[in-house]
Amino acid sequence: MALIQCSKCGESISDQAIKCIHCGAYLKEKPANNKLILIGIIIFIIIVGGSLYFYFKKDSHEPKTPIYHDIDGERI
Repeated sequence: MALIQCSKCGESISDQAIKCIHCGAYLKEKPANNKLILIGIIIFIIIVGGSLYFYFKKDSHEPKTPIYHDIDGERI
């Protein structure tokens, strides 16, 4: 493990460090927060799945058998 100079503050830090312990500057790309990405994907799937469910769901308010009416509006 070698020591390198921080490009922001100039202090000596480990070459394995992700960010400087003195100034907090990231030396390597900031690590992705995998937990937030996973939560976002799950929420997206739930929203899309729910939308598709309600889009393709048959209307349950319609009667199962058709009701026919004559001209006066009375059931046949």
